[in-house]
Amino acid sequence: MAKQIWTAVVGGVVAAGCAPGPAVRPLVTDRPDFTESTATVEPGRVQVEGGYTYADEEGGTSHSVGELLGRIGATERLEVRVGLNSVGFVDAGGTSEVGVEDASLGVKLALVGGDALAAAVLAGTTIPTGRSPLGGESAVPSVVLALSRGVGAIGWGGNVVAEWPEDGAGERYTDLGASLAAGVGLTDRTGLFLEVYGFRSPGRSGSGRLYLDGGLTRMLREDLQVDARVGGGEGGWFVGVGLARRW
Repeated sequence: MAKQIWTAVVGGVVAAGCAPGPAVRPLVTDRPDFTESTATVEPGRVQVEGGYTYADEEGGTSHSVGELLGRIGATERLEVRVGLNSVGFVDAGGTSEVGVEDASLGVKLALVGGDALAAAVLAGTTIPTGRSPLGGESAVPSVVLALSRGVGAIGWGGNVVAEWPEDGAGERYTDLGASLAAGVGLTDRTGLFLEVYGFRSPGRSGSGRLYLDGGLTRMLREDLQVDARVGGGEGGWFVGVGLARRW
């Protein structure tokens, strides 16, 4: 999302319906922030995004290496999304463990596009291929509505999220989330973003979680971007770096 906000400032919000082809659409990534962009990858192109995150929370510290997301352009409005397992190193209570996060599979469909307003819907699910303490015991389906708009020198974006994980008894419950992100171009290659996001599970006490983060994106060339971010909330903080490459 951060790169899409950056693109909205320096090149207009990119959306479905644009003509395909190399150098037609600016590189728009769904990292490093939480908010998903409304842009899809051009048909026949592949975009890979990944990175590293260090988190320090009340229960301990963790390192996540990988964070790989493959985005494959299927049509002008549709992309296929494959999330690969990240490796996590968790240190909690003096005990260190190594785990693998679950993989994921999904799609993104661009609904409308333009500088005034762009919208997309994402649907997907995790695949329980991970390993404790990071992997889950069951798939977690989710749906996301992504919106974006450019207003003057600032690009705005937001998500509404619904997920359906399982509790310890194997019963599914609804986890609702929302985000709001804003970004501005510092130079023709560097962008800055700020974001707030949170989750809440209706009917489950103590389930509210709120986070604030910000960071930078830097275009090295038209198909290669690096990023960095820092943020925190709910008793902890995190910092990370990443890379995105398009072919």
